[in-house]
Amino acid sequence: MSYEVKWAVENAVIVGVLWGDSTIDEVSALFKETYDLVESSPLARVQVIIDARQLALKQIPAVNKFVPSARKWKVHARAGWSALVRHSNPILNFLSDVMMQATGLRVRTVKTLTEAVTFLQSVDDQIDWSQLPADFYKHDTQQTVP
Repeated sequence: MSYEVKWAVENAVIVGVLWGDSTIDEVSALFKETYDLVESSPLARVQVIIDARQLALKQIPAVNKFVPSARKWKVHARAGWSALVRHSNPILNFLSDVMMQATGLRVRTVKTLTEAVTFLQSVDDQIDWSQLPADFYKHDTQQTVP
């Protein structure tokens, strides 16, 4: 498994991280787990940070196979904005754009975790960002795996 989904701020902000040679099935699982976490929250809106900077798909899926898979992913009605911390690979960026359009997510792409938090602060002033784990920014860099 080359992904992780967890609360960054309990019941308010989810962080999903993809790394290595993730498959479409793993990305689907990340969406499912994110949906389940949103469902478990008592809040009206839950924001999401997806860190895909370390994603390194060795076999780029064909768009005609990728889009139907992405359309099956459920977006929870209480899902707020997603901040996508993106890879520098243009092909992966194109696929992430297609994925976001196919799923109907409200998404803003950013380069760092700091930018992701800044964006989410601008759209949701009810989040207590002091609850972020102390090591949340430890990998916050614009450097990515080629």
